[in-house]
Amino acid sequence: SNADYNRFLSYALGSVNETEDHLLLARDLGYLLPDSWNAITADLSRVRSMLTRLRRYLRLHPKKPEPGAG
Repeated sequence: SNADYNRFLSYALGSVNETEDHLLLARDLGYLLPDSWNAITADLSRVRSMLTRLRRYLRLHPKKPEPGAG
C-alpha cells in the first residue's frame, strides 16, 4: 500500500541522514578527505531530494484501489 511504501521511504530518508552523520564524523576524525566528503555529500543530497520528491508525489497522487480488490 502507499502507506507502507511511504513508511519505507521515511526509513530511507533516515538512513541518508544517519549516513551523512557517520561520514561527517569520519571527515572530522581525518578518515575522509575533504574532496571525498564534498562528492559524497553531493550524492547524498541528490538521493535525499529524490526521496523527498517521491514522497511528495505519492502524497499528492494516492493510489486508487483496483477494481475487485479487497
